[in-house]
Amino acid sequence: MSAAIIPLSEIASLLQPGKRLDILDVRTPAEFARAHAAGARLIPLDELDPVAIAAERRDVHEPIYVICQSGARAAKACQRLQEAGVVDAYCVEGGTAA
Repeated sequence: MSAAIIPLSEIASLLQPGKRLDILDVRTPAEFARAHAAGARLIPLDELDPVAIAAERRDVHEPIYVICQSGARAAKACQRLQEAGVVDAYCVEGGTAA
């Protein structure tokens, strides 16, 4: 199963006043401290517990957008999330570098 990819431009269009997106940043704390998407929560890839994230979701079809520096770690995280039952996990294309 490969990760679904969403362009950064589409994420930007989804960010509307009053609408909260579930953005998961899987970079290191130091990378996150330098810059991150507004409202993103940090869970470094090596600390990611996809089963716990799947269990906390009220709706398995609620989208979660995963971001890292370039997209490689986000793709791995999305794959793990999908394997744990999170249906709509999207890898943000190009990561924070984009």
